[in-house]
Amino acid sequence: VLQDAKSPSGWRFRSSYHGAISDYRKALTLIPSSHRAFKGAAFDRLSRMFFAEPNLVRRGTRADAAAAEFVAFPSLAGDTLAFVPFPREGLNDSRRMAYPAPDLAAVEAGRRALRGLAAEWARSFPASPIALEAEAQAFERTGDVAGDHTLPDSALLRYREARKLAADPDDRIRLAASELRVLVKQGQFAAAAQFADSLLDAAPASGGESAGLLSGAAALVGRADLAADLARRAAGDAVVWGADGRVLQVPLALRETALAYEALSAVGGPADSLMRLRDRASRQLQGLVGQSARAAVEGALLDRSYALQYPGPGSVPLTRRPHPTDYLLEMQGALRGGDTVSVRQWLNEIGERRRDFRPVDVALEGVYQESLSALALGDTAAVVARLDAVLGALPTASSDLTGRVASAGSLVRAMMLRARLAAIAGDRITAKKWATPVTLLWARADAGLRAEVDEMRRLAAQPS
Repeated sequence: VLQDAKSPSGWRFRSSYHGAISDYRKALTLIPSSHRAFKGAAFDRLSRMFFAEPNLVRRGTRADAAAAEFVAFPSLAGDTLAFVPFPREGLNDSRRMAYPAPDLAAVEAGRRALRGLAAEWARSFPASPIALEAEAQAFERTGDVAGDHTLPDSALLRYREARKLAADPDDRIRLAASELRVLVKQGQFAAAAQFADSLLDAAPASGGESAGLLSGAAALVGRADLAADLARRAAGDAVVWGADGRVLQVPLALRETALAYEALSAVGGPADSLMRLRDRASRQLQGLVGQSARAAVEGALLDRSYALQYPGPGSVPLTRRPHPTDYLLEMQGALRGGDTVSVRQWLNEIGERRRDFRPVDVALEGVYQESLSALALGDTAAVVARLDAVLGALPTASSDLTGRVASAGSLVRAMMLRARLAAIAGDRITAKKWATPVTLLWARADAGLRAEVDEMRRLAAQPS
């Protein structure tokens, strides 16, 4: 990064990313067999390379001072992909407004380019599950951009074709998880629940990425104990990042407990199981982690799980820290302390910061918990508008929708919250609209979650 008085930030990147990506795309098109390098989750590397998601940034450092780091969201200058670097400090601080929002037109351009590349691969290798999966992912990402309502159906068809051709069990699970996601995005909740249950009932006792994906599927259908068990199996491959961006070395036993705890927190219970895992995590923190690293490890592993349990007793961290790593915890702590002025200001600034984002570009657990904080301030109308915008935009949601246990669980909880708010307002039609998917998705939910299912069934059964 070099100084440039003409730049809005006073800085510019030394090299042209647009030129580099154009050359790279040309090479991948000329050699379509290169698609094999982007199998499954590796396709996300291409998505990041093309800046086809709105939450991606380009990073850089000063040429004369490597310690000064910069980030930039993509934008379009005519037809050229452009980046304006800003100092990295404050990127994750929602109270600072130094960064312009990502240009969604640039994101859409990246998605269209990605779709064209994947289509070329599928034409060249029509029997390759990797090529078909890449085209399905591109269809799924660009459906909202093109305004073509046939694209989700095309994505579903490609995922199914790829799964039939796939020989590796982990590949088949990943492709099945993608099918599940598309069914949910299309609003086919009964089909999604049936498919998820059949997938979970037949799933092998494997770990790694497959266990993580299946954990999200289990959370989606309210099978909390299974979600926790699958999350525990995924712990072997889990990398724990500290707030400073460094990898933390955490004993496997604590990682297993933390991921299981997150899975149960995502679905909101059962309460007794949550307390057992919380106690286990406390003992492991004390016994397996040195005192100097304990706060950092707790923040990285457990803060989001605490936040997911608000306003329950499990939402209070085990140790007192002046600044939790999760902004949700900071807001929740302010609410407990009666500082509603700061919480309102915080929510307003978060909303301003995201004004150019699509509703689904924010993690669902963030949407749900921010909504609870806003409700505590009495901002019911704003919460209703936010939930309607997010739930109404599910067809454009990211691949995290059912693949991450926190998102999958929070999706159902958001539907419940919207149904409850509609019932309070006497809006039976909307209450039924969102209570019904919960009853379909959680038809086989664990006994500890049956009270919520029964509540939703009552709302769904009310005459319109």
